[in-house]
Amino acid sequence: MYKIAKGLISVCLILFCVLQTAISQNLTLSPYSIFGAGELQFMGNASNLAKGRVSQGIRKPYEINSLNPASYSALKNTIIEAGFAQNNGTIKSASSSADFTTVGFSYINFGIPISEKKGWGFSFGLMPYSSVGYNVVSVDSIQQDTFNMAKTNNFFGKGGLTKFYIGMGYKIYKDSVRSLSLGANVGYIFGNLNATTQVLFPINYLKFNVEESTNRYTGGLVFDYGLQFEQKIGKKTSAVVGASMNARTELSSTRQYVLRSLAIGGGSRSVRDTVLSTDNESGSMTLPMGLKAGLSVNYNDKIVVAADAEYTEWSAYKTTFPSSGASGDAFRNSMAFALGGSYTQDINDYNNFLKRVEYRAGFRYEQSNIIINNNGVDMMGISAGLGLPMGKSRSKVNVSFEYLKRGNTANNLIQEDYIRFILGITFADRWFVRYRYD
Repeated sequence: MYKIAKGLISVCLILFCVLQTAISQNLTLSPYSIFGAGELQFMGNASNLAKGRVSQGIRKPYEINSLNPASYSALKNTIIEAGFAQNNGTIKSASSSADFTTVGFSYINFGIPISEKKGWGFSFGLMPYSSVGYNVVSVDSIQQDTFNMAKTNNFFGKGGLTKFYIGMGYKIYKDSVRSLSLGANVGYIFGNLNATTQVLFPINYLKFNVEESTNRYTGGLVFDYGLQFEQKIGKKTSAVVGASMNARTELSSTRQYVLRSLAIGGGSRSVRDTVLSTDNESGSMTLPMGLKAGLSVNYNDKIVVAADAEYTEWSAYKTTFPSSGASGDAFRNSMAFALGGSYTQDINDYNNFLKRVEYRAGFRYEQSNIIINNNGVDMMGISAGLGLPMGKSRSKVNVSFEYLKRGNTANNLIQEDYIRFILGITFADRWFVRYRYD
C-alpha cells in the first residue's frame, strides 16, 4: 500500500509540473498559426511520430497509443511516457527568409492494465493541442482622393490550447484467432489565445495609429471513440484494423477585446485613448468532427508495417460571440495519408542490446485545413527514429526525427521547412499488483 501511495503522489507531482510547463510554453513561430485555434500539434508519442504518425492499427502491450483508445485493452504493464520536442526550421517567402528554434514539452501519458486477462486498460495524459506564435508585418496603402496613404500592419499572436484526457479500452470479444476492442477518451481542452493588430501611419500624415487586442480563454470537453479488430494470420503474423472518431464539439470561450488609438508617428505604440473595451464576453468555439482509419501487419514481433488515412471537417470550425456573431477562418476540410513501419531483430533477446533496438521510419502527406486566396497549404513529411531498450526491461528511450515541409513561396505564400526532434522515454513496469507474499 505504501508503494502504491508513493507512486500516486509521484504521478500527481509530475502532472502538476508538466501542466505548468505546458501552459507557459510556445511551440511555434509559424505565420500560419494566425488562423483558427493556432497551429495544431501532433498528439501522439515519439514512436508514432517516427513511423510517419501512423496510429490507428498500432496495438502494443508496452506502449500507450492515445490516438486510438481501443489500444488500451492490449496493455500488460503500467506505462509512463513523456517526451520533449525541439523544432529547428526556416520560414521563407519569395524575397526573404528567417531561421527559428523552439523547444517544449510534447506529451506525458500514463497507462494501467486494469485486467490483462479480460483485456481492460486505462490511460490518462496531457499534451499540447495547438500553439500560437506569430509576428507578421505587412505594408500597404489606403486609397485617398488624390493619393495613396501608406500604412504598416503589425500582427502579433501567442498562446495555445492544452488537452488533458482520460480513457479506457475493453476487449469485448476474443477467441483463439481474433479479437475486437472498443475504447473512448474524455478530454478537456483549455488555454488562452492572444491576438494583437496594429495599424501604423507615417508621421507626416498626422494620423493616430490604431491597436486592436483580443484575448480568448477557451475550455470544454471533447470525446474520442476508437475500435480495433485483430486477426491472426498463421502462426507468426497478425493484422489489426483500427478506426477512431472525434465528435464535433462546442467549447466555451470568454473574450476580452480592446480597441485603442495610439500616438501619432509611424513607430509610436504609446496609448492615447481607449475607444472600445469589452470584458468577459461569453461565446463559443466549435471544433470539427474527425475520422481516422488504419491497418497494421505484424510479423513475429519483428516487422510492423502500418498505413493510416484521416479526414477532418474543418469547414465547420467557427467562433461565436454576441457582439460579432459567428465567424471563422475560411478553412477547407483536411485529409492526410501516412505510411510507416518498424523492425526489431529479436525483442526477447535480453542479453543482446542491438538485437532489441527498434528501427522506425515513415512518410506522411497532408492536405491541410489552410487555404489562402484559393491556394491550399499542403504538408509533406518523412521521419525516422530508434527505440533503445533500457536494461533487461520493456522500458525504452525513444529518439525520433521528422522533416516537414509546409506550403511554398508561389502566389505570395510562405514556405516552412522543419527538422523536428523528439526525445521520449517509456517506463514499463508492474505497478498496482498484489503479490501473494511480501
